[in-house]
Amino acid sequence: MQQYWFICDTNGVLYYPPQLSATNPWPNPPATLTVVSFPQATASSTAIMAYTYPSRYLYQVGAFVEQPFFTLSATSASGNITLTATLNNPPATPPTSCTFSVLGQTITAPLTSNVATLTLAVHPSVASQQLSISVTTTGCVQAAVIAGGTASGIPLQAYQDVAKAWRVAPTLKAVLQAYYASLIPQQLVAANTLVGISLLADAIFNVLLTPSVVANLTTDQQNMVKDFQANVSKILPLTLANACPASGTKEIHYESFEANMPIYAESVTGYNADVANIPNLT
Repeated sequence: MQQYWFICDTNGVLYYPPQLSATNPWPNPPATLTVVSFPQATASSTAIMAYTYPSRYLYQVGAFVEQPFFTLSATSASGNITLTATLNNPPATPPTSCTFSVLGQTITAPLTSNVATLTLAVHPSVASQQLSISVTTTGCVQAAVIAGGTASGIPLQAYQDVAKAWRVAPTLKAVLQAYYASLIPQQLVAANTLVGISLLADAIFNVLLTPSVVANLTTDQQNMVKDFQANVSKILPLTLANACPASGTKEIHYESFEANMPIYAESVTGYNADVANIPNLT
């Protein structure tokens, strides 16, 4: 006959995971431990719950006593993870706060009507990463949840910003660099780089380096300027004169370059802001 088997210490704490077996899995327990069993066919609902959730129960005076215990849920929206901790079976005098553990940080939150919440703003560069989060308080059984994505491998940190909001971010600048680079369509990088180089080269070698300026350069510098003007300037795909003529429409590559410049600017601005505001970056 199958039975639910439990082994508990002198305080009633269930010492090992319960077993469902026809025979006693602990035939020779230490003197400090006690083995109890209940036939599966006639076991009470409380015994079944103790078998299913052993950390929530104590076995005292011949009966299972449910302890106060937390359940923890996580929802994600708009780059935020909202954690909701609920204290079940609270004691007569419920605790007024609980502690969330996130990436090595302990965060205290108030318990109101036995419920506490915590919002984590997750940096988009690590939105795919998995977070393991727990909650507990003195005298209550903790709960844990896996939140965020399913990936792993990127070093993460939790920190509080100047507005006292909790955030999750990488610890490596390289992760931020890769993220902001990914915002720029790669098919545009080569074309836009060529446009920028062409316009800059034309401005320097064909406009600013006038003969009077060149005359003041060293012999080697003059030779380089003359070589560039003779062999490179003539094949520049864009110049100041043809990129955006006053009398006609913008050259198509310059027009694309101009339209996509806000993307580049946003990427650089975002990276610089993160480096300034995210602590512990290496």
